[in-house]
Amino acid sequence: MGWNDVSFHGSRQIPTPNIDALAASGVVLQRHYATPVCTPSRAAFVTARYPTRVGVGYMPLHPGAAAALPLDFEVLPQWLKRQGYSTHMVGKWHLGYKSLEYTPTWRGFDSFFGYYNGEEFYFNHTTVHPLFLYLSYQAVHSSCKGCDIDAPEEIASKYAYIKARNRTLFAGALDVMDRSIGEVLAALQTRGMLVDSVVVFASDNGAAPVKDITASNAGSNWPLRGGKSNVWEGGMRTPAVFWYGRLSGRLPRPPSQQMMHIVDWAPTFYAAAGGDVSALGDVDGRDQWEALSAGKGNGHEDMILEIEGRNEASAIISGRYKLVNRSEALSDPLLDIRMRPPEGDPPMELELDSLMKSSEAWKALQEASRDAGASGSSAPRENWRQELIVKCDGSPTSRDDESVSDNFDPHDTTFVFDIISDPCELNNLASSEPELRDRLLKKLATFRAEVPIDPMTDEVDERSFPEYHHCTWSTWMDVEPADYQSCPC
Repeated sequence: MGWNDVSFHGSRQIPTPNIDALAASGVVLQRHYATPVCTPSRAAFVTARYPTRVGVGYMPLHPGAAAALPLDFEVLPQWLKRQGYSTHMVGKWHLGYKSLEYTPTWRGFDSFFGYYNGEEFYFNHTTVHPLFLYLSYQAVHSSCKGCDIDAPEEIASKYAYIKARNRTLFAGALDVMDRSIGEVLAALQTRGMLVDSVVVFASDNGAAPVKDITASNAGSNWPLRGGKSNVWEGGMRTPAVFWYGRLSGRLPRPPSQQMMHIVDWAPTFYAAAGGDVSALGDVDGRDQWEALSAGKGNGHEDMILEIEGRNEASAIISGRYKLVNRSEALSDPLLDIRMRPPEGDPPMELELDSLMKSSEAWKALQEASRDAGASGSSAPRENWRQELIVKCDGSPTSRDDESVSDNFDPHDTTFVFDIISDPCELNNLASSEPELRDRLLKKLATFRAEVPIDPMTDEVDERSFPEYHHCTWSTWMDVEPADYQSCPC
């Protein structure tokens, strides 16, 4: 899911009223980073460690890959079990399943209704024990290179004003996911659980807008550069919102400009559950609970974004500066550009805040805040969406102005950006600020030296194929394969 795929970031093209309700009544994380692709982000989320430290590397696992998140590392649901939580997972695992011990219910989850490479389902929960629910949506993920997203036609047809069929289908899938989020929040409120719940919505990487080059989902990262699988902001700076029924301080809260990484969520949840984060050992993630729930504390000063990923590209952030260093330019220059979404907006009479306030999520969240006795206005701040629009050079019009200053050259291999004043990565400072460049390169070399673990292989094991397991994707190294049978697509 891309930066421009949520309407709280200022785009009217695809309204996301339920997600917007979380944003308007919670804390929007304007500098939330993940990794460029799925498996590394999920590994970082559950281990609180940069994926390179746990041997995951930079590539997503293919179906049947003879690799998995190493068992040497405990993961978030195991930590929360020690705090008395009931732990459940719904949706996509994508951390390996070569044998049972690598699968969710052997790694701390009480139940897993989902898929290693398949579909998702829902379930009920009693309130005897506190609940951790990891709901991993697949809805807007690309299906394959050159393929369109699957979406119900009756929903996708609402977005016929978008002048690109694949983007229309993406909108239909996003619509369904947005409504599902509203239904989950409404169910929590009906059960009396929402007031004491922490709700986080975040994408695990940016959108893949370039069709026929990558497995595109027709998502949009505009106005950020690049997308999924590369180290530009569009591939790693993701939509993210934090909501808590008992948020302290003045409401509504302003957006957070604090730098946060997906590795921070596990220690943050553990702290929220009453755990001692120091007991987690040498993790990269930071406990951000006080920063998010009470507006106190500081984010990261330095952050590893990628170490020797695609094209041997590495990226770090230090303070306000971002370094990108790679061995060669990307194979297709389209992967380096800032790509606008296809044209087409809904009728002007469609008012996003009105749509948001009629959503299931808004009603549930407002009721929960009243239950908590929250102080302050429940109405969103005036012009709150405009506050969240990325300004490429700080000017109010630069988001849609392609004439802004730009010295970006895709043939360069070393880039330095002032990511605060230049979030769209327009002006490379590597040549004009050689001392800064060299300091960042030295810091990158230090980080690289701290990551001794070789990345796991993504080599596919043919013994895993569904044809040997009654036409299902299943664990295979701990079972005898069945006789070969032809399977439907």
